[in-house]
Amino acid sequence: MKLIYRAFFTLIFLLFIFLPATSSAQFNDALFRQQQQLMNDLSNKRQNKFREEFNKKAKMGQMMDSKLHHEMVIYNNPYAFEILFKDSTRKKTYSNIYFDTILRKSYLILEDKSFSKSDTAHRNQKIYPDQTLKISRINFSDKVINGIANDSCWMFKVLPGSINVYSYLSEENGPTFNAWTIIGIQQNDGPIIKYNPENLKQMVAQDSEALEKAQNKQYYMVIKIYNRNFKKAAKK
Repeated sequence: MKLIYRAFFTLIFLLFIFLPATSSAQFNDALFRQQQQLMNDLSNKRQNKFREEFNKKAKMGQMMDSKLHHEMVIYNNPYAFEILFKDSTRKKTYSNIYFDTILRKSYLILEDKSFSKSDTAHRNQKIYPDQTLKISRINFSDKVINGIANDSCWMFKVLPGSINVYSYLSEENGPTFNAWTIIGIQQNDGPIIKYNPENLKQMVAQDSEALEKAQNKQYYMVIKIYNRNFKKAAKK
């Protein structure tokens, strides 16, 4: 039996040695294509898994922007927030803004140091939006950023203009801001309404350039264009 195996592998070796150069090149090319296909399949699986996790984490917002590149990460940094409760009392905490998947509400963690660290159920209290009037923090430019409380989240004005943009996170318009966290829009001093294509198109109906972008589903760009054009028109 050993002699048969040895003869078989010797034959395979000799065939490989004496194959024409073209056959060897074709073999290598086929192997390379197969490896590339496997890598692409693996990459696609990873990307799909990442998108699924990303969608779960970001689902609280009205996800409308169709372009995903450069927008794949939602930054949710911890900040020093001041909480204004409904009874007018104030407390401070250093926390991320978390999301309760059961209650479908945002919350902060308020540490009560009167309880031991081992008693996490009482030491780390969850503060929900409907317990508060607002939360606020101060950015690096000493500007106060307010989050207005509603039933399920705090709404932070992240982009001011003729159309104001509100996010459920306090990240400012810039490198750490993600348009997928937008939940509300407001025209001038009007009511804050749900961020969706229909409401947005009604707001920008008189701006043909903005409407054109809306057809391509670049909704955050629609707001920026509209605000820019409105500002230009006001200066004339």
